[in-house]
Amino acid sequence: MKTFAKLLLAILGLLFSPNAFSQDNAKSLVARGVALNDSGKYAEALVTYKLAMKADPNYSNAYYEYAYTLFVTRKENDAIPYLEKVIKLDPAAGGGFDMLGSIYDDEKSRKRPSNITC
Repeated sequence: MKTFAKLLLAILGLLFSPNAFSQDNAKSLVARGVALNDSGKYAEALVTYKLAMKADPNYSNAYYEYAYTLFVTRKENDAIPYLEKVIKLDPAAGGGFDMLGSIYDDEKSRKRPSNITC
């Protein structure tokens, strides 16, 4: 009987813990978004990442993948707020800093005067 009670408590704990399911849901949505992105379905990937952000607003990888898709579709400036969110949520993850630096570096090189060569 004690085993049954412990099992019941564990199940109830999971059912009433929204973060447990929302993070798993967000991870699976991001995985689906990555597959869409990899197959060139960028608009669909962005929608899927947005759903992941809604499922778990603290899942930094959803913001990172959203920003990455914006980056590869040449919408770098639109990616900046999402990368800032990644950095805020997970300052130890270097990917957000790396992509943000690439965007700022590319922006600077686009503004380079035409008389300067590299």
